[in-house]
Amino acid sequence: MLEPTASASEAETTSVVGRALWRARWAILAAALVAAVGGYLLSSLQAETYTATGRVVLTSSQDFDPLGNQPFGDPSRFVANQVAIIGTQPVLDIALGQLDDDTTLTELSDSLEVTGSTEDDLVTVNVSAETGQEAADRVNAVIDAYRQYSLQRVADEAAQAIAATTTPSVADQIQTQAAVYGDGVYEAVPALVPMEPSAPNPLRDGAILAAVAALAVCGIALARRSPSRRPESGTDVGGPRVLGTVRAGSGGGRGAGTADTDRSTDAAMALVALDYARRDTPGPVLVTGATKDSGQAEVAYGLAVSAAGQGRRVLLVDADPEARALLATAGVAAPPRVLDELGSADGGEVDVVVPLSPAGLPTGAVLGLATLGWAEGPVRLDEEGLSKALSRLAGSYDLVLLQSAPITVSPLAYALVGQAGGVVAAVGPRESDQLPALQHRVESAQRPLTGVVHT
Repeated sequence: MLEPTASASEAETTSVVGRALWRARWAILAAALVAAVGGYLLSSLQAETYTATGRVVLTSSQDFDPLGNQPFGDPSRFVANQVAIIGTQPVLDIALGQLDDDTTLTELSDSLEVTGSTEDDLVTVNVSAETGQEAADRVNAVIDAYRQYSLQRVADEAAQAIAATTTPSVADQIQTQAAVYGDGVYEAVPALVPMEPSAPNPLRDGAILAAVAALAVCGIALARRSPSRRPESGTDVGGPRVLGTVRAGSGGGRGAGTADTDRSTDAAMALVALDYARRDTPGPVLVTGATKDSGQAEVAYGLAVSAAGQGRRVLLVDADPEARALLATAGVAAPPRVLDELGSADGGEVDVVVPLSPAGLPTGAVLGLATLGWAEGPVRLDEEGLSKALSRLAGSYDLVLLQSAPITVSPLAYALVGQAGGVVAAVGPRESDQLPALQHRVESAQRPLTGVVHT
């Protein structure tokens, strides 16, 4: 069996989404413009904030060891510890003592951001303030305070170690280690005074709000599109997939030996799409129409001939007792018995199924035609009998195609929806407005509309 690719389905979905967004293009543009202007104005009203940046390159990747016997530690943990130390109160108290303004400990702590990098033992210090000079002064004060704090801590540890030893050579070694380690800083890069504020950024804020507003309107447009709405172009149905186009004849019947290359190709392409659409839904396929003149008989016949040409055993069922258009399309007389009787009567299918041999089919192809329902009397469906009949035929056929009148007007056709594993609708060039009602009727029977074939 031919296996269709997903490209047709993906293209159809993309087309539906694109049309929904195109219809909402002015709303999307208006929302984006309003959000951009509003975001720009609101951002412009905010107070300016400057951010200065300073850097500290550490000499070592481990803490000071008075005797120099400490094994190599974890560099990432050491850098993380220095980042934490810079933000502690002792360091910030020293920094506040160097500033000439009335900055409080809370203000300095809230405006401080410290990050570290273990790859190059680098600590970055960022401070925000109302002016660029204040921001730079605070960064430099914090860096200087950290160096003072580190130097004092090394001196205190060295003094404690010297006090704990009575060996002059050891004391000399400790003093040497402390002098070499120093404050643990290889280089301190002071902050420069920023010339431009870091916040607000009206252009950035306006662009962000515009993007958010546009995405929101796009989501609303996609959510509100109706799955049963038919675009005026008639190229897409908004919900069910389009299986293809099978050009119906202008009138008259089709003889068993008639060949139409273009129509056969169209039907073969539609069959491939149908196989893909109903891959996980086995069972008979009901071919109905938007109206009684939609060409559903020729669609069903074309699909059947194409499937039989692929080597599948196919049964066509004319389930429109009033029109019997499928019999006319195939150019054969009705079988002696209708399919309904096969489920309740004894005997085989010899007098229920008529074999078809259209031109072009390979030798050995299996294609049969049966009828369903009586033209006289009330039109009804013996669901139990039909189910039994289809069960008896299940071993003889790979594909069963039921062709019916429009399910919007025919009780028999509507009842067949429950017996079908897939429903295909034939839609003529000026019948787009009939499709929503047809799709609604199919869905009311707890079945999805498998696809649409344009005729």
